[in-house]
Amino acid sequence: MARFIVFKSQTDGRVRKQIEPVPTPVSTREAYRLAADMIFVARFYRLPLASFMGIAAMENNYMNVSGDLEHAVWKRRAQKGDIILKRRGRRVLVLNYATGVWQITRETLRYAHRLYLKDQKTRDYYQLPYYLRPPEELDFGLSKPRALTTYAGLIFRDLLDHFDGNVEKAVAAYNGGVRHPNCGYAEGVELVARYARSFLAHAAALNGRNLGETLLASGHRRLEPRRASEPLELGLLEEPSTPRGP
Repeated sequence: MARFIVFKSQTDGRVRKQIEPVPTPVSTREAYRLAADMIFVARFYRLPLASFMGIAAMENNYMNVSGDLEHAVWKRRAQKGDIILKRRGRRVLVLNYATGVWQITRETLRYAHRLYLKDQKTRDYYQLPYYLRPPEELDFGLSKPRALTTYAGLIFRDLLDHFDGNVEKAVAAYNGGVRHPNCGYAEGVELVARYARSFLAHAAALNGRNLGETLLASGHRRLEPRRASEPLELGLLEEPSTPRGP
């Protein structure tokens, strides 16, 4: 899985064509870390891993690059943490750029955090590693940047629940919203997901496993949320034999 992440970032059009500003491809160390985080989150929320991988690939090919830096939206009122550009009566125009591997905008992050505060009442977040658990207070400074993967997974899980487990509709809504789902985005995610399944099925076979034994087998079947009492069991990813940094 980590090798797939490295491959996708290295073959990104901006990297291959050296389009400025050229993003930095994911390193092997970063790829193993992201792969582990995505597996943790996918199991925690019972997400189809290949589709989850496809969403991250569609957003920025797994690279940590800020996007839409000048994007702004009007809001009915200002909220804590807003970067206000203009006022019109009580309404405010606020900066709404996207950040991180998942390209989560500031307003989407605000929404995801509200979901988290509600969801933690019924789901045991202590089953996640500390670095994947969102903070209790919304943090636009992203002191725990790896928690963005958790936010992305929670948004996906919420959409799956909204669409009664229909993965295709949930993916389309991940980009366009529930009212205006982006079917073209969903097709792109499924294309990446199919490629990821093929890529990783080969890796699984080399390790003596069947694809049906992995999270990648979930495909488009309807997915039910994991019960809070259900243990979160994870194997360890094999990292390359290079010295570990701090």
